Amino acid sequence: MLFEESEILVVKKGQLIYKQKTAVKEVFFVLYGALQVTFNTGNGINIGDVVRGGNVVGEEGFFLKVPKYKESVKCLSKDAALMRISAASLSQIG
Repeated sequence: MLFEESEILVVKKGQLIYKQKTAVKEVFFVLYGALQVTFNTGNGINIGDVVRGGNVVGEEGFFLKVPKYKESVKCLSKDAALMRISAASLSQIG
C-alpha cells in the first residue's frame, strides 16, 4: 500500500524540497543522494546537517499538534531520489 500511495521524485542540486515553518504536506524517504537540512533558530543562527539515503525527512507531522516542518531541506548532491508520500496517506496506513 505504501508504494501505491507514493511517487518517486528526482531533485537536482540546490532544489528546495520544503521550507521551515510551512505546513507539513508530505514525508520524504531518501533513496539516494544527499540533502542539506537547515534549522534556523530565530536568532540568525542556522544549524545544518546532511541526510543521505535510508533516512526520512518531514516526519514531524506525526508528532506535532500543528504540523509544520521544523527545518528547511534542499538537495546537496548532484541529484537525489526521494519517495514522496502525502502525510495524510501515510497516517492512514498507521
